[in-house]
Amino acid sequence: MAIIINDYQPKGDETVEVQFPGSKTRYKVKSPDALTIGDLRAITNGDIDCFYTLFPEEAHPLLDQLHPEQLNGFITAWTGSPKD
Repeated sequence: MAIIINDYQPKGDETVEVQFPGSKTRYKVKSPDALTIGDLRAITNGDIDCFYTLFPEEAHPLLDQLHPEQLNGFITAWTGSPKD
């Protein structure tokens, strides 16, 4: 028996724009459809470092300023599943 996994291409935009508090700049990150299982595993396991690979380097100082509640709200809105 063989199970063949078909190729997958996200539909629509592969990115969404994120604007941080106090910033007028919007940063593009992967859309929920473009996230991989590895991305989701890192996010749901609380791997904060994964955000530094998903966001462009110029957004890193803004990430550093977020509070856990803000990050939780972002994760919920982005993936549709809250991080406890």
